[in-house]
Amino acid sequence: MGVVTTLLFATVVRFDLRVVPPLIAVYASFMILAQALQKGTLQAAILGVVGVASNLGLAWLIVRYLLAQGPAPEPMPLTAGGVPEAAVNPAPK
Repeated sequence: MGVVTTLLFATVVRFDLRVVPPLIAVYASFMILAQALQKGTLQAAILGVVGVASNLGLAWLIVRYLLAQGPAPEPMPLTAGGVPEAAVNPAPK
């Protein structure tokens, strides 16, 4: 599971951090399902379904909130020294 998580973070998440809440919710949901299956009782199954539904619902609400904020702002361009361009060459007034 760690290899898949590392691969996802290295390839997908670095471009758009809005996918982090669903990834965490799905990962947590797998853990909840695994624990419910290990216990093997009706109560564990019901609580597992409730836990998974609440995780995915909360992740959905968080993503909706983040998407309502609009696109992520572009980072400021940096100079060769790592200083923001606006600090070195301020816009003329």
